[in-house]
Amino acid sequence: NMAKALLADGILDSCTDIEEETPACTMKVLSMEIITQQNHQIQGMYGAVEDLEYNTTDDCEVEVSKTNTFKIKPIDDPSLCVDSTDVEVRVLVLRECNDRLSQVWRIDHKGRIRNKVTKLCMVRKGKNVRLRSCLNGEENDVTFGFGDTIVFGNRGVMTPGATSEDGLETALRVAPRVVNAAASVGPDPQAFTFAYL
Repeated sequence: NMAKALLADGILDSCTDIEEETPACTMKVLSMEIITQQNHQIQGMYGAVEDLEYNTTDDCEVEVSKTNTFKIKPIDDPSLCVDSTDVEVRVLVLRECNDRLSQVWRIDHKGRIRNKVTKLCMVRKGKNVRLRSCLNGEENDVTFGFGDTIVFGNRGVMTPGATSEDGLETALRVAPRVVNAAASVGPDPQAFTFAYL
């Protein structure tokens, strides 16, 4: 749909010869390739649906967040939420989920995970997971990866660390991905979910 919108909008009309190596011509060619490829995939899907005798009018309801905000919860204990400490360094921890806005997150326009209340971004500082100015974080340095992990570039994934003496907080750190963690210890301690609000 975005490719069709680009072509219909007229913004790429400055490209009159698609063989030119201008940004407008590059976008025009990409848009046409996307539309062609997706149409091919759609036709293939219709054929498969027909061969499998599925009802082509079935539709599913997909819940979409109206606020685009979410809480980040470990899959192995959904009663906990990622939160920031109140101290100046703003280390991220797991705490019991509550009404604190510091437990509410969103993905910004550059794909960064940003805290709703502080407007700071989730970043890696050494082996710690912290909140810092979004200007300090590389675009897409932190991503939601395969296996429900929060990935910090090639440095590792968000992982629960040490628990505080009072047992109310668990520090979050960056550690290598444990392969087959779920098979060896039950629910995967390095897996997180975005619980949309």
